[in-house]
Amino acid sequence: MSKWKKSVSLLLAVLLLAFTACQSPPPEEDTSDLLPVGESPVAMKTVTQDSQDGYVTYTFEIPEDWVASAEGAFAVSGADQSNPDLERPEDILIYSHAVQIVNYYHDGLTPSQEEQKAYQSLFAGDPQPYREVLEAMFALDNEISQEYLGVTLQMTDFSCSYYQGRNGTLVLVRDTVAYGAVSSTEVRCFREDIPQYMVVGMDNDQLELSSGEIALYVMDSLQVEEHFTLNDGMIQKEGE
Repeated sequence: MSKWKKSVSLLLAVLLLAFTACQSPPPEEDTSDLLPVGESPVAMKTVTQDSQDGYVTYTFEIPEDWVASAEGAFAVSGADQSNPDLERPEDILIYSHAVQIVNYYHDGLTPSQEEQKAYQSLFAGDPQPYREVLEAMFALDNEISQEYLGVTLQMTDFSCSYYQGRNGTLVLVRDTVAYGAVSSTEVRCFREDIPQYMVVGMDNDQLELSSGEIALYVMDSLQVEEHFTLNDGMIQKEGE
């Protein structure tokens, strides 16, 4: 496994402690209040990528010069071909070179009732409970981030926007997180018709195009084909 994939896997492991799924579809909204998705800032191409071991097949759009790869049993990524390796915690902005797409319900922890309600509130137009969950989870994540990344996480800013996409409402969350002396703005995008999936990116003003700028367009284009079932709470791949 390359250092890039190890780095992505570690970041996802840390982040996914804070991200759990909404199991119920969101209520209908007044689409007149939703922002238009608009056109991507760059030309895009459609790619199809299986997750590791083929649990999920993802079809989505990424910039024409980016490449897709499997990152986990329920996760894939799209990255520019110049993405660097993570050498030090202060190099965290390397994640602005790639979007990650993940079924975070099965790749993360089982959601608590409080977390489920926070996601339902997020889709219903009230992001405050979700913000509170994030703040609490980042506080818990500090123990892991200090051990593995040597930094302390602290959320310093939060915003949430709602869009009318091809298949319904999209929710775009931006939060600025301080990693010790370095800060970064993470972008997470959700969609009402596939609420257990998330696209993660990161803004970076130093790049001509960062993953945070295209996360919304990747999620709007996303199609998923699942190749697994749940039996008594256990995940089983189809055909096995």
